[in-house]
Amino acid sequence: EASSRFKNAMSSKHLCLTIGLGCLSISAVYMLVYTVPNWGRLVTAPVRKSSGSEPVIYALLTCTVFMHMLHMVNYFYVVRSAGSVTVGVLKACQAIGTFLLSAVMFCGRQESQCFTPGRGMATVVVC
Repeated sequence: EASSRFKNAMSSKHLCLTIGLGCLSISAVYMLVYTVPNWGRLVTAPVRKSSGSEPVIYALLTCTVFMHMLHMVNYFYVVRSAGSVTVGVLKACQAIGTFLLSAVMFCGRQESQCFTPGRGMATVVVC
């Protein structure tokens, strides 16, 4: 927010585009260097082992990427109109909600998802 007050500051749209392209570049390099060469071990084998459907996974991945893009575009518009402090508080609430909901939904399936006293303290600190 403070950087937007500089004399030659980027517009919020240009900043959003720059950050988005940077993140896309980093993700693309990671996928090309690590994920693609290990695709069979990381994706195909686990999907086949669990009798999953690769086309369904690809469709869901495409939907996830699109929804993430839409989310980030909206995020930057909200930052521009509401300010970064307000959005930071909202993001903290979102993180806490996600953490608590995942503990409720997945604790029975995976012990590492369970709510513990240490995680409770971390939640208090974020608040």
